Amino acid sequence: MQDTWRAERKAEIEEVATTFGERRAVGEWVVHLEGAEGERVGLPVAAVVDLASALPVRVHHSRLPLLGRHVVRRPMAPPDPSAHASDVVGAYLAALGAGDTAAAVAAFAPDGSFRGPDADARRYTGTKELTELHDAFFSAGGGIPLTLCTVTEDGTRTAFEYVVDRWGGAALPPQPGLAVCARGGDGLIASARVYDDVEAPVE
Repeated sequence: MQDTWRAERKAEIEEVATTFGERRAVGEWVVHLEGAEGERVGLPVAAVVDLASALPVRVHHSRLPLLGRHVVRRPMAPPDPSAHASDVVGAYLAALGAGDTAAAVAAFAPDGSFRGPDADARRYTGTKELTELHDAFFSAGGGIPLTLCTVTEDGTRTAFEYVVDRWGGAALPPQPGLAVCARGGDGLIASARVYDDVEAPVE
């Protein structure tokens, strides 16, 4: 069935990265395939293999590249009050929750980049573009607090699963997501990649 689906969609899989932690592994790919109208689309996909969990394999991706719309999903992993991201990634999450553009952008290297859950959407690179992106994020009247569920670190990359139920002043249905931040040689975030299906209440 899976091979038939891949053949029908003419799917080609591009490997991005794999983050191995002590308790779990997180893989990232972009699946290039035919969309509903026959056009080629890129679908970023992340999979968490967590054998100690009640749901040992969790797949995160957006329906937007496939359907042209978002689909609300229920959280897959429970919040963990003990989960926390270290150093610059933790600083970025704090800035994101506070709606602080300057602090969020300061966590990135000068040529750092941010890619959302749609591979065909714009990749934001450099201080100017990252500032514009986070200003837009916070235009809903506040920050984006994320409740962490798991954190997987390998010294270079930090992958974290989260639940989001608020964006600025807007309440959202609780939804799952995953993001991966890769550090550069200076210790700052060289790239951030997001895998969720959250519809932002901003333009």
